[in-house]
Amino acid sequence: MPGLFTLESSTHEELFDIFESMDEAHDKARICISRLPLRSLLRFISMDDTNVFWLTEQESKTSIAPSLDDILALIEEQSVGRRCLILLEGLDWLLAKNGQQHLMKFLQHISRVVLEGSHTMLLSVDALTFDPVLWARIRALAPAMERERTVSHHSKTEVVEPSSESYDPPHITHLTKLSRVGFHNALLTKRMLQWRRMGFDVSELEPALAMQDMDRAHAIYHAVEEKIQRAIDLCRLLETKSGVLGVTMTETSQFRLMQLTGLEEVERILDGIQD
Repeated sequence: MPGLFTLESSTHEELFDIFESMDEAHDKARICISRLPLRSLLRFISMDDTNVFWLTEQESKTSIAPSLDDILALIEEQSVGRRCLILLEGLDWLLAKNGQQHLMKFLQHISRVVLEGSHTMLLSVDALTFDPVLWARIRALAPAMERERTVSHHSKTEVVEPSSESYDPPHITHLTKLSRVGFHNALLTKRMLQWRRMGFDVSELEPALAMQDMDRAHAIYHAVEEKIQRAIDLCRLLETKSGVLGVTMTETSQFRLMQLTGLEEVERILDGIQD
């Protein structure tokens, strides 16, 4: 839905999971203005299909200063002739650098730009950093983005309790394997995002993102790829035997598979069930 919205998220993982999932539902070009430098952003989003800018006072080819006029000009330039999904971080910093009056004028102007161009723009915010009166004014211009409950799969300590007596298997599928020929960081980032959308914990791949040696990076990728291929096969087998295992055991086993831990133990349990 076009418009200007606020979005509260507890972590960058959650924020960019939401941004990526919205991209799947919106046929729009993507613009991301983030407080994270580009190297850090590689962990969360694909640079291939997103115009990314680092909100900073440091000068670089892909940086944007915390100037409201500069940000407005950038958004207007980047969105000409196309509908866009735009994410802006650092609203509290922009307030500190520009003042309340200028920030509200900026939001009023950007709201008109967004609506006239049928764009969707998200302001990543923490409500507690704003004065209650100012926060009410911001929310009047940018209401909270309505979204389905998002569960992050990046934390290995997450505990998921079964909510019903039925088992709802995840939507997962085998992807084409990536060979060493033509393998690079952007391709790795896109594959990580694909697996994360399925629900897999791919934190083991994060060191490979910072490597210049693509042979070593691909070796790490290949090891994780083998785990995920095996986990998908076990997930499908688990689905066929969920009636025997029961909901609690099935969901516990499913969680372990999505975390890529305990694959041998889950396989042993499934092999022990008589057809």
